[in-house]
Amino acid sequence: MNSEALGRFLRFCITGVANTLIHVGVVVLLVEAFTAFPPLANVVAFSIATLFSYVVNTLWSFRSRPSRRSLFRFWIVCLLCLLLAFGISWVIEALGFHYLVGVFSVIAVTVPVGFGLHQCWTYRE
Repeated sequence: MNSEALGRFLRFCITGVANTLIHVGVVVLLVEAFTAFPPLANVVAFSIATLFSYVVNTLWSFRSRPSRRSLFRFWIVCLLCLLLAFGISWVIEALGFHYLVGVFSVIAVTVPVGFGLHQCWTYRE
């Protein structure tokens, strides 16, 4: 990985941490302050956090211009990574491993896969 791609990957990871904090914050706010149903709160939080992630990754991580095309592709990649995370978690659970093995496995796989798909497809010129 060249230095430009490494910088892009590090910005992508930083954005991911911020994205996670936003997701958790929105869920806690909706559940604790507004007594929202937690699964619904998670859907709202996922949507808000993913929109934040799109804007920051587009402008900062990949230094691109927002467009309908990249937004559509971004959401497709996010949904694919969500399905991948579910599959990995399910397999780890079925094999009898501790759930944290699943968490770390999901991170270890979905972060580079998501980054690669965004770099090669979402933001391809």
